[in-house]
Amino acid sequence: MKKILKYLMFGALAMGLLISLGLVNMRYDEKHCSGVRIFIENEYQNYFITDNDVMELLTNQGYDKLVGVPISQIDLREIERRVLEHKFIHRAEAFKDHSGQLNVRVYQSRPLARIINGKIADRYISDLGKILPVSSRYTARVLLIGGELGNRFNVENMLDDHYGKDLFTMIQFIEQEPFWKAQIAQLNIDKKGEITIYPQVGKQIIEFGRPEDIERKFARLRLFYDEILPAKGWNHYSKVNVKFQKQIICE
Repeated sequence: MKKILKYLMFGALAMGLLISLGLVNMRYDEKHCSGVRIFIENEYQNYFITDNDVMELLTNQGYDKLVGVPISQIDLREIERRVLEHKFIHRAEAFKDHSGQLNVRVYQSRPLARIINGKIADRYISDLGKILPVSSRYTARVLLIGGELGNRFNVENMLDDHYGKDLFTMIQFIEQEPFWKAQIAQLNIDKKGEITIYPQVGKQIIEFGRPEDIERKFARLRLFYDEILPAKGWNHYSKVNVKFQKQIICE
């Protein structure tokens, strides 16, 4: 008998809990959006977007209301889709809380390089290989890429092109190595896809060749900076060539 009473008590408690949760959910569904909170993740100190930019995307330039709308009618996937229309946002998360607030967290794209070419508008290359427009609001201090590029990078993503993949690998290598990131100012690419490097320090230009065998070429170039220049002087040579296997040609 005691066991039966115990089971009945547990059953009643469970039923009460379920009813309470159901009432809470019903009350939540009846709530209206009380506000919008925007969080812009800015790990790399880029300032391409503002809260106002995100709000305009969320509300379709102010035509679509959010505050005051029943919270159950707000489609989080649609909210995220709208935010991702901004070129400088590569990830978005939207969620509602029990106070009726809509929360939107966005992650900015991070430029690694800037394409400069007098024939077409400048563009950035993001850390995901995407081609981004420049911004009138903020200029990122990044590696410059110039030369006879033509329309090679008139695409949305460098990774869609075989040469673009190789060049992007080289850009990533430079970005990840503190010495090269500080030392290399610009890459110039000719019509054949061969690269000339212009350094921040020293007058010599560096003939690198195509963006292939990258690690070995940079290893030879590091040997030039660590052993040859200290012996000869930083301005002794005007040109260095590392594009041939196992060779460093200094002129």
